[in-house]
Amino acid sequence: SEQFGTAKAARAADLDGDGKLEIAVTCEAANGAKSGAFFLKQVGDRWEPRDIGGPKGLKYDRIELVDLDGDGDLDLLTCEERDFNAVLWYENPHR
Repeated sequence: SEQFGTAKAARAADLDGDGKLEIAVTCEAANGAKSGAFFLKQVGDRWEPRDIGGPKGLKYDRIELVDLDGDGDLDLLTCEERDFNAVLWYENPHR
């Protein structure tokens, strides 16, 4: 079965410019087709997962949503603390 793993952090913001909040989530130990960073988009009366990226199984942690590249949308900044000990920037492609 596909699982997101253990949630480590979550932040709510309008990530795709549709006027509705999405929930960005990081986790560890994801498996199946899911990755360590994803967001939940409200579609009708339910929430659909959308991958942001990152290899499965890594231990992502804190999330910050900030416009790092100055293009007017929120990008996701997180850190991976188990395998790479790195800061990861996921550029938001929605603008």
